Amino acid sequence: MLTCVATEQTEKQAKEAAALTVEAVSNGFRENAIDFSAQQQAFSALNAWELQVVQSSNRVIFIATGTFAAMVFFAMLLTAYFQWRTGKIWGEISTALPIMVRGFARGSGLAALSADDQPLLTSGQVADWNSRLLAAVEQLEKRGLKLGPVAEAG
Repeated sequence: MLTCVATEQTEKQAKEAAALTVEAVSNGFRENAIDFSAQQQAFSALNAWELQVVQSSNRVIFIATGTFAAMVFFAMLLTAYFQWRTGKIWGEISTALPIMVRGFARGSGLAALSADDQPLLTSGQVADWNSRLLAAVEQLEKRGLKLGPVAEAG
């Protein structure tokens, strides 16, 4: 009987020890679950903050890119406008150029830019016209001398 009592007592102690072990393990799991839950909440808050930072930086990059694109578009429009004006002015110059070139000699830079690449006047023609003009002036002088002095009306 002594053996039975000792066995029962040992069995009782084993059950109590097992219950204490189960309770300790259960408390450990509970504490681990609480710690894990707190850690998960901390990570969740950190992830939310990081997401806000990324969204904010994306917004800033989008605004900067949009501003740069608007400036490039404006520069392209301005360039197109100035090229249009320059083309218009060059067109006016090219239509007025043949009119301006008519009175210039062959050596003139404008004569070299005439539409048909032929000089409008050669140096020989200019010299010929000058001699004709001088001859006409001499004839007028001779006729003026023949007429005599002109009486002033008075």
